[in-house]
Amino acid sequence: MASPVHEPESKRFLEAQEMELRQVLDLSPQFIAVFGPRFERLFTNRIGLDYFGLTLDEWRDTAPGAVGHPDDVKRFHDQWERAVFGGSDLEIELRLRKRDGTYHWFLTRYHPVRDEQGQITRWYVAGTDIDDRKRAEERFTPCEPRQSFRCRRLLLRLHLRAQKGGV
Repeated sequence: MASPVHEPESKRFLEAQEMELRQVLDLSPQFIAVFGPRFERLFTNRIGLDYFGLTLDEWRDTAPGAVGHPDDVKRFHDQWERAVFGGSDLEIELRLRKRDGTYHWFLTRYHPVRDEQGQITRWYVAGTDIDDRKRAEERFTPCEPRQSFRCRRLLLRLHLRAQKGGV
């Protein structure tokens, strides 16, 4: 147990570690979020706040599903309930509303964190903007099976070009 003399020093150390972790998370090109066991919003990085155009407090107060595309909400809710009930990871592609009102496709991954008793204490979430890839896929009709290798190679090239700003 820390003595009272060392408590301020320990507190400063923890605050410095928290600040460093926030800076690392803000460096990520993905939005990163942390939710409580009942999906209460605890934290999101700068990328997430900038994308949604919200402050951390505004994001925490946003209703669940408020930023999702109306056509994706039920599908997400159904898969989310299965993940919560089973305590398993969830990976889903869905559209999220940007601060300007447009929607971008995201690949989102939800990972439960458990305590020693196996109870979920947190959900860690990472969202990757895959809108360029989804739009490139929409430009093409499905490939015939005998052309699938060529088609996948072409889609990959288009996706890489889109990431570089070329499409």
